[in-house]
Amino acid sequence: MPIDVTKTRLQLSGEGGKQMYKNAFDCAAKTAKAEGVGALWKGIEPALWRQASYGSLRYGLYSPIKDALAPGVEKKDMPLGKKILAGGLSGTLAQGIANPCDVVKVRMIGAGMGGGGGPGYRWFLGAFVDIAQKEGIRGLYSGLGANVGRASTLAAAEMASYDQIKPIMKGRFKLEEGLFLHALTATQAGFIAAFVANPFAPPPLPPNPPVQAMDALSIEALRQGELHNADFTMDPN
Repeated sequence: MPIDVTKTRLQLSGEGGKQMYKNAFDCAAKTAKAEGVGALWKGIEPALWRQASYGSLRYGLYSPIKDALAPGVEKKDMPLGKKILAGGLSGTLAQGIANPCDVVKVRMIGAGMGGGGGPGYRWFLGAFVDIAQKEGIRGLYSGLGANVGRASTLAAAEMASYDQIKPIMKGRFKLEEGLFLHALTATQAGFIAAFVANPFAPPPLPPNPPVQAMDALSIEALRQGELHNADFTMDPN
């Protein structure tokens, strides 16, 4: 979680003007100094809710969708294009359900940046209800287009590359089924997915934003495109 908090705050700190942080280490240190070490775990509750919903649905839907696209076709014989399509569809459906968790998570992480805006939300349910009451259901689905674009792209790249890489690792390097094979394949698939999905980060904040307005500007950036927590790659089957 500290890595995700650091990543999110670096992306929210602005681009093209004065940066709040020099690098990831500076961001983590300044966050801990200004708000306490616990701030590095901000948003962990909605992050867990998101992983439980988006992560589970993405992996759970992949195989059924893949089977529906190519009935009776063995995994080793399935065209790469259909694997990519199955991954993209599973990511799209999963993100459509999990989007409110992303909205809450990023707003919790962004609260307190620049020393303004108060403590923000402390709990997922309270934040969820508050956003729904003040902004309606649309508030919980702000940034949905950008989120779905990233989630579908990430899932398509991750699932398809995992399915393609694993047989290669088994055949070329004579690796047996087991933890090492799964971990090695997942690491490669994760790098590919992260590279492909990275352009879907939110737009930067305006240059040189006033410190006291940072939270408001952060929220506005979030409304245009929410950020995501790092996803762990697992065997989709």
